[in-house]
Amino acid sequence: VLHLLFEFLTFKNDVDFWKSNTDLTGLSVRALWLDWMSQVVILLYLIEMDSSLLMTIPTGVGMVIALWKCQRGAGLKFVKVSAGEREKKAWYQSVFGVFGYELRATRLRAAADKTSESGSNDNNLAALTEEM
Repeated sequence: VLHLLFEFLTFKNDVDFWKSNTDLTGLSVRALWLDWMSQVVILLYLIEMDSSLLMTIPTGVGMVIALWKCQRGAGLKFVKVSAGEREKKAWYQSVFGVFGYELRATRLRAAADKTSESGSNDNNLAALTEEM
C-alpha cells in the first residue's frame, strides 16, 4: 500500500511539473518518446505474465502519463480542420481530416512563424522550446 501511495505522489508531481512547464530548455523530446516506448514494453510484459493488477494498473497509468508528456513536449495537438483546408491536401495528409481533426506540430509552426517574422535565416532553436 505504501508503494502505491509513493507511486501516486510521483504521478501527481510529474503532472504538476509538466502542466506548469513553459519551455523545454534542457529536456529531450527524444528521451520522452523512448521513455514511453519502454513503458509500453513493460506493460505488455506484465500483461503477458499475468502479473498482479497492483503492478499492471499503475504501469498503465504511467504509460498514459508518459504519452501525455510526449504530446506536451513535441507540441502535437489535434486541431479542428475547416472544409476549405480539407480539400487542399493530398489524400495521405488528410487521414485525420476525415474525422474533422488534424494532428499538427504546433511548436514547429510557431518556430517557423517567429523566424519568418524576424527575417533571419539562422536556425532559431530557442523558438522550439516555447509553449504555445
